[in-house]
Amino acid sequence: MPKDPAQCTMFKRAPLRPAVKPNDLYVRRGKPRRSLVPVVKRGIDLLMNKGYTVINVHGLGAAVELAMKAALCIQQALHNQATLHIYTSTVTLFDDCIRSPKADSESILPSNDDKSTVPPTDEELGGVHTSTRQNSAVRIEISLLPQVQQLLTPKNKATQWRVR
Repeated sequence: MPKDPAQCTMFKRAPLRPAVKPNDLYVRRGKPRRSLVPVVKRGIDLLMNKGYTVINVHGLGAAVELAMKAALCIQQALHNQATLHIYTSTVTLFDDCIRSPKADSESILPSNDDKSTVPPTDEELGGVHTSTRQNSAVRIEISLLPQVQQLLTPKNKATQWRVR
């Protein structure tokens, strides 16, 4: 990591995650109303209309709280006919620090009268440095109770549930 963070521009890479399954819901930070309502509607639709008995709500960092709110809203909308299992973890995230070359006053290039033959390193000229950091993550597994699963079998599924 460079000694002076003002000399570099930080770029946060997207977190690595496994392939997305149809019953996975990812919550992101943003305006809570905008990001929470569609997740809740989609979760209820997956459980009640699409035939899934288990869905997973994922949250990373600041979105952990929103993921928990979404899971509780889904459970409340189903009148507590679903169970929640919460799994927490720590995720390693990668950031790229792109350094700009040093200012002219601090030039590291050898002058004509300098007899040194050691070339400057990539880090001295400017370059990319990768750093890691840790962030908390949550996965909330929402599963329907067995009694509800029996009621929602295809032969008993004459009507579709609507979310308002």
